[in-house]
Amino acid sequence: MNPAKSPRNRVADVSTPVVISACFNLVAAGSCLASGAFFTCVFPVLQPFVLGIAFALLSIPLVALAICEFVFVSKLAGPAAHPRTGHWARMLSIAEMYTILVGNLPSAICGLFVFLKLAHLESALESRSR
Repeated sequence: MNPAKSPRNRVADVSTPVVISACFNLVAAGSCLASGAFFTCVFPVLQPFVLGIAFALLSIPLVALAICEFVFVSKLAGPAAHPRTGHWARMLSIAEMYTILVGNLPSAICGLFVFLKLAHLESALESRSR
């Protein structure tokens, strides 16, 4: 850990990839919805219709994760962080890594980066609360 970095910069090391991941989650949700609409409207037979609905349903967790990520970043930007912020960061980073299952590689990479920077975040939050 770089002792010259301020707590604000260490928090930014985590909040920046979370915002990037949230944006990629919204893009992936949009592409899932577009794929679902394509399969549902262009191929109105039963099997592609079910595939279209499945693609559309995949967008719901991605949008929910993006909303949670934006809420998390807004809480990090506040003057006083909640004591469980490190736990929330860990859970979000794991959820971001699971987005690779729907083909969202950039979000998974950001989740891995956040997971590796958790120690920096926790030390920054400790020094900020003093």
